[in-house]
Amino acid sequence: NQVVTSCADQKLRIWDASTAQVVRTIGPLPGNVFSVSVSDDGQRMLIANSDERTVRLWDLISGQEIESPQPNGKLGPLVDMKQRGGVLWSTAFVPGSDDVLTVGGSDSRLWDVKTGREKMSFSPHGAVASARFSPAGDKVVTGSWDNSAKVWDTKTGKVIRKLEGGHTSFVNTATFSN
Repeated sequence: NQVVTSCADQKLRIWDASTAQVVRTIGPLPGNVFSVSVSDDGQRMLIANSDERTVRLWDLISGQEIESPQPNGKLGPLVDMKQRGGVLWSTAFVPGSDDVLTVGGSDSRLWDVKTGREKMSFSPHGAVASARFSPAGDKVVTGSWDNSAKVWDTKTGKVIRKLEGGHTSFVNTATFSN
């Protein structure tokens, strides 16, 4: 029943979809938010800040940032790609779980929200622009600027198939059908 938007004014707006009214405004935030994902239960929101190269977790009900599970316990990013030397394009909750998927650089990474630790990397794959889980959650597909897509096994992190030869330019988005 709600819609979340991010804007170049560095603010997030949470809208009531039935009344088209802003319910809450979050920000201004440092840098621009290029990716927003809402949990299956509608209670939490992930934001990917490409300028800051961080993923932050928010409580949608209170509008407050959720404390990082990092050892220092301070508010801050769930994932800090700057510390890991990577870029960040987007993030999403993994359907049916508390895990998070990030996209950026030459890989897509799976993170545990409860610990803030990386669980798996789907890598290497050119400059990854997109990553999506299969409906069953047993595979991930990544789309890359190397003009290919790869299908990965989520249990092993290994490539199952490389889809190439049919693209003449960047693969900006890849997803599974139901």
